[in-house]
Formats: sequence, structure tokens, C-alpha cells
Amino acid sequence: MKAVLVVVSVAALGAVAATLYVGSRVYERTVVDDPYEHAVHYDQERQARARLGWRAAFEPASLHPGAAPLAFALLDRAGAPVDGARVRLSLTRPAGGG
Repeated sequence: MKAVLVVVSVAALGAVAATLYVGSRVYERTVVDDPYEHAVHYDQERQARARLGWRAAFEPASLHPGAAPLAFALLDRAGAPVDGARVRLSLTRPAGGG
């Protein structure tokens, strides 16, 4: 019975030690410095986009991994292409620090 208790205790301490080790090695950057202000501005920008009625229509073939380039059209409220628009696109990975 004592041997089982020792094995369980060692396994539990090993799990705690492994957790502390992994936790000390993982670095997660701050996503947003001030989440409240970011949310307020996000809502304002979203409402402004909704008033314009613009939307992006992506070419399905360009959405597959490894496909290049990313192809899309910016459409107005009526579904007509928006000519002369300047687009800024930012891509990030949701995990892995990208």
C-alpha cells in the first residue's frame, strides 16, 4: 500500500513539475493593451462599415492553404464592385505567435 502511495505521489509531483516547466517556456504576447478601448473602437468601425454596406467577396479557389494570391472583390450595397478602393489587409495566425 505504501508503494502505491509513493508511486502516485511521485507521478503527481512529476505532473506539477512538467506543468511548471512548460508554463515557464511558453510566451504569449499581449493581444490588445487596452481591451475595453479596443472593443469601443471596434464597435464604432463595425457600425461605420455597416452604414457603407460594403462587403468582400472572396474567390473560393484562393481560400485553400497554399493558394496564392488571395483574390477577392470589394462590393457595395448593390453588389457592384467598388472601383478605386484602397484595401489594407492584415493576416495573423490565431495561435503560434504569428
